[in-house]
Amino acid sequence: MSLGRVVFVTLALALVGGLGWLAFGPREAPEQGMAMPSVMPAAIATAEARSVPIVREYVATSEAVERVEVRARATGYLLSRQFSEGDEVTAGQVLYRIDARDYEATRARAAAQVQMMRQTQGRQQQLAARGYAARATLDQANSNLRQAEADLRAAEIALDFTTIRAPIAGRIGHSAVDVGNLIATGDTLLTTIVQLDPLHAMARPAEADLPAIRAALGRGPVVAEFATPGGGPVLSGRVDFIGNEVDAATGTIPVRLTLDNPDKHVLPGQFGRARLHLGRQDAAVVVQQRSVGSDQIGRFVLVVGEGDILQRRDVTLGAEVGTDIVVAQGLAAGERYIADGLQKLRPGLQVTPLPPPGAEPGAAPPAS
Repeated sequence: MSLGRVVFVTLALALVGGLGWLAFGPREAPEQGMAMPSVMPAAIATAEARSVPIVREYVATSEAVERVEVRARATGYLLSRQFSEGDEVTAGQVLYRIDARDYEATRARAAAQVQMMRQTQGRQQQLAARGYAARATLDQANSNLRQAEADLRAAEIALDFTTIRAPIAGRIGHSAVDVGNLIATGDTLLTTIVQLDPLHAMARPAEADLPAIRAALGRGPVVAEFATPGGGPVLSGRVDFIGNEVDAATGTIPVRLTLDNPDKHVLPGQFGRARLHLGRQDAAVVVQQRSVGSDQIGRFVLVVGEGDILQRRDVTLGAEVGTDIVVAQGLAAGERYIADGLQKLRPGLQVTPLPPPGAEPGAAPPAS
């Protein structure tokens, strides 16, 4: 075998050996995912017992205390409108005038009839006094006079109806009829007036809240607020009415607020939130709202137990108090709980206590 052939065979064997080593030789084990450390640092706070205000909040709708539809009580052509739409009007202020010529003529005829009946009644009275007229004739004359006077009074009332006045004070709306149109008695809506100060708001609390509301009313007036969305005005007032039956379909009962609206910025029909201040609750257990978790089972907090081991504790919540919330059941004052980072932790994990968010620099974590 020639030298060149030997060299070629040697190189071929070396190449095959190298490829085999790469394919079947030993390899490093793949990196494994890092396991969760057995001890995790966590922000811990202590459940507090303190006196908190009892506040219930509900969706509510504002309503006018008084709302009037202005309609004509006389028929005729509209001669004038004497207000600007959107104005504040006073009770008795003239709003419209209807052509009154027919009504003035009717009153004149009625007045003339009264004058004639008075003269007739006077003559019959003199004749009856002298014995020249029967008593029945005098009675008929008296009756005719009273009837004529009633007709005159009716004619004067009808004439007065041709001047349409505001029945209440408030803000007047759009005029539905223009000058020159024929107005029919009772059929034509002319405009509306709503009273804006004070204002009502109607809320519908659940029937379960009714005992607390009644108890608060038994102690005195219940202060209430109505807040419009988007940072709008907040009106103050009080609860002045509770409905007399529960809606069987929704399990709610109407509760009405009377509110001061001096600037008249809130209008009837606006949605908002009604807050009822029902007193105070002493020794209420309070935790931070962000420390409360929620899943398919319900609301819970992670309690730091013996050995700083986490335990799940199902809770029943009460009213919100700023950034805190009342725990009605499930947690006792003095117990430690996870104050932040709830989503990173789980029951059974051991934690290293850290001060809660917002604590003073250098503050020690709550002790067990």
